[in-house]
Amino acid sequence: MNNSETAKGTVTVSLRAAAQMAEYIAKTQDGVAGISSKRRQRSFLNGYKNRSVHFTKTDSGLVVELSIYTVYGANVNRICSGISEKIKNELESNMGIPVSKVKVFVEGIRN
Repeated sequence: MNNSETAKGTVTVSLRAAAQMAEYIAKTQDGVAGISSKRRQRSFLNGYKNRSVHFTKTDSGLVVELSIYTVYGANVNRICSGISEKIKNELESNMGIPVSKVKVFVEGIRN
């Protein structure tokens, strides 16, 4: 094979890796006090269960749902928008996973 030829194949990213990335992004956002595991009962897709991130398949891509706790006095709109945008960008650009929507729920406020 010369330099102009490339082997073609597929890359598969597990939902576990996608969930870990989403959790990491949310945890490192300023103003987030923690990740909630309240939604764990619905967190099942293709044999993978996660305690805090929920995926739903749609025709246009995955819907990602996660719940957080914020710090008192933080701008909740800015935090949720930032998390949503970063998760969507990272999953699509770095992992090649199409994301149709990211839903961030605020479960409460912690100090």
